[in-house]
Amino acid sequence: MTDDCDERGGTGSGSPYGTEARSLDELLEVLADERRRCLLAYLFDQDTTAASFEAVMDGVLAELERRQRRRPEREVLATDLRHRHLPRLADVGVLEYDSRSRTVRVYGHERLERLYERIRPLEET
Repeated sequence: MTDDCDERGGTGSGSPYGTEARSLDELLEVLADERRRCLLAYLFDQDTTAASFEAVMDGVLAELERRQRRRPEREVLATDLRHRHLPRLADVGVLEYDSRSRTVRVYGHERLERLYERIRPLEET
């Protein structure tokens, strides 16, 4: 008997990091952090597949300020994005961050995007 939550099969997303299929638990863990959700909100709302780190950080700062009514320190957020959130999203195949060129390339993740779109309205309340 197999556990559906642990299956890793599926179709590719175009990401160099493997298949798109992930367990529901892993996707929910990705969405459990507010800063990561702000990062996803910015990335999913863009019409481009690549952005500079500064543009991404500005978008996340604006979203956090809108939600929290205060602006976090820029350097603290930059470190948090580089060392926690961008690597985590790269692990699930949503994006790639090139630290040399400071460029974020977005590959998307259909299941994560669908799940996030269901959760997003709950944050507005």
